[in-house]
Amino acid sequence: MIEIKKLSFSYLKGMKVLDDIDLNIGTGECLALIGPSGVGKSTLLKCLNGLLKPASGSIQINQKEIIGISEKEI
Repeated sequence: MIEIKKLSFSYLKGMKVLDDIDLNIGTGECLALIGPSGVGKSTLLKCLNGLLKPASGSIQINQKEIIGISEKEI
């Protein structure tokens, strides 16, 4: 299970790309991220896999917080 709570991210220029995102993905569920260019789809995925560190919020995979842990641990 993946649980995202109040996730926010801004790039250096201060433009908020993700703003208080809440999302729950249950075990065995599939999810498609769709939308126009520049709305944060890739940014969300990069936060999920640890390539970007969110400004605020939490990301848990199987009830383990992943923000701030190594890629190997994820």
